[in-house]
Amino acid sequence: MSFINLDTEKLKKYTLASLTNKTPVWFAADVGWQMERDLGIMAADIYDYNVLFKIKDEMNKADRIRYRVSNANHAMVFVGADTTNGTVLKWRGENSWGSEKGNKGYWTMYDNWFDKYVFTVIIEKKYLKTEDLKLLDRKPKRIPAWDPLRISFLVN
Repeated sequence: MSFINLDTEKLKKYTLASLTNKTPVWFAADVGWQMERDLGIMAADIYDYNVLFKIKDEMNKADRIRYRVSNANHAMVFVGADTTNGTVLKWRGENSWGSEKGNKGYWTMYDNWFDKYVFTVIIEKKYLKTEDLKLLDRKPKRIPAWDPLRISFLVN
């Protein structure tokens, strides 16, 4: 597999472009945090761990990966987005856990959850801007076997 390391805003932009053209988007995320299974809601602030456990979540996404606090441990498909004036408020995901979990198998992910817990999206090349597409022409950097990105895909 070839990956392009892009910032989260670009991942969201390309995901929305795909969805706007009725193209679902496969994604990998850390579903171990900030999720309410019965209602199918994922929001970065759904639980206040600071009040409950007296801990603060002050790590950015890169540090959470680096220190193995967070990694992509599950995959789903984005099938829709709730937007206001072109800004995504919530994402709709279809999960493989069956209709008993979430809202009949569908999940509502708030945009702040995407920021913190979505790690990978698969976007068709036709949606990428030329400048980002050209990154695929560069010599790839091999990821070590113990890298969390590779491990997460071997597990799934």
